[in-house]
Amino acid sequence: MPAAVTAVDGKVGFHIGDASSSYSQSVGGNTQIDAVSLRTLLLPLDFVDLIDIDVQGAEPDILAAATALVQQKVKRVHVETHSDDLHTNILKLFRSLAWRPHFIFAGNTADTTPWGRINFQEGTQSWLNPRLCTAAELRSTPTLQNPFSATLSGLGNRYRRDREDIARRG
Repeated sequence: MPAAVTAVDGKVGFHIGDASSSYSQSVGGNTQIDAVSLRTLLLPLDFVDLIDIDVQGAEPDILAAATALVQQKVKRVHVETHSDDLHTNILKLFRSLAWRPHFIFAGNTADTTPWGRINFQEGTQSWLNPRLCTAAELRSTPTLQNPFSATLSGLGNRYRRDREDIARRG
């Protein structure tokens, strides 16, 4: 379906820029395109295993507009966050829904994960819907989070580029 996912159905301005840019496509430009809500996408489906959402700050609005269907039909949601406020809002949303965190890593932090050391320039959160996961799945899926998630309370350390990171990224 060639459309942008937004909180409501309709039309939205869309920017199409240089393909080499990180933000080569984004909502807010002069080209009018179709927009479809997450609710509309979920309505005809019985079950969704995973939603992976990275929409440059619109995540809370899009998810909040479809909360009931997300609760009924979606097993997992993975969100990239671009600010501390967004990270906190997504955390609050899924906690209010009583979802179980699979991993929560704040942006501008670094940590050792099961996959090695990762420098998180952006935050990332993955959540499991306990209504659609089996008890065995919930027991066998650990909650992983960096100790720097305390940044949400102002207590954590912020990621600082070290020599290894500078050499790797230039």
